[in-house]
Amino acid sequence: MKRLMLIAGFAVLALSITLPALAQTAGAACAAGPGTIAFTSDRAGNMDVYLMDGDGENVRALTDDAADDYFSSWSPDGEHIVFDSDRSGEYEIYTMNADGADQTQLTDASGSDYFSSWSPDGSMIAFASRRDGDFEIYIMNADGSEQSNLTNLPDSDETQPAWAPDGSYIAFSSDQDGDQAIYVITPEGEELTRLSPENDPGVEDFFPAWSPDSLYILFTREDTDGGQDVLLMTFEGLKEENITENAVDENYFASWRDITRPILFTSEPDGDQEIFSINLDGTGLRNISNNPEFDDLDPEWRPCARES
Repeated sequence: MKRLMLIAGFAVLALSITLPALAQTAGAACAAGPGTIAFTSDRAGNMDVYLMDGDGENVRALTDDAADDYFSSWSPDGEHIVFDSDRSGEYEIYTMNADGADQTQLTDASGSDYFSSWSPDGSMIAFASRRDGDFEIYIMNADGSEQSNLTNLPDSDETQPAWAPDGSYIAFSSDQDGDQAIYVITPEGEELTRLSPENDPGVEDFFPAWSPDSLYILFTREDTDGGQDVLLMTFEGLKEENITENAVDENYFASWRDITRPILFTSEPDGDQEIFSINLDGTGLRNISNNPEFDDLDPEWRPCARES
């Protein structure tokens, strides 16, 4: 049943869609095989970027630095990875080849740079920077040139950008209205729109991640009791479904690549961080990393075109 709703000053049509129907429309499928996951782990003593097969086997380190390396993200062609590191004394943005070679620093600003996301054509990278005193969303060319402030909201913090697969919008988390909520903006810095509803006091939304068809957004919601779950909403913010409500506690850092791969997320079943997978309808929960002695977090599937 269709219903007309008013969102951010314009009318949109919202369809009542079941989760199985969403899964059937969610983009092209990857080839058969376990796939490859990039993630962060402290299993060598400090945080480094690793790869593992989609079944949790064949774990290998890509970085091996005395500093901490975090928040890796694949380039659209699966040939490169962007990540954060404090090896220069500040957190800056780096890239490397998919085998860990050719690690290159892209940013060098006063104030930390975090949370990178490639544009779908691989030509640009969005990231969060505190170089202006508050966190803002910046964009730059993939070689680090032409860095520019996209959001320009000096009275709030904007973080965790996620570029839509169709290139139309960048989703991010912001406290510009006083609470932490999900927003979108175009790569040109226009059409700033809040997607999160007017939450109860103390409820926060963060870590957005797009569906492969750019119609839906996964995000993390923290309730007033501190519990965290991964939810799904339409691009217009109209319909929400709790994907991990029947999973273990503290679920966040979700990512979604295609309809044949499950959603990946980080969870804390026994106090340590583990990488889990789950189907879109909430079934098939599985601990992939299964490494209780260390923290494993921030997973992302390698793009289908280059999966082994």
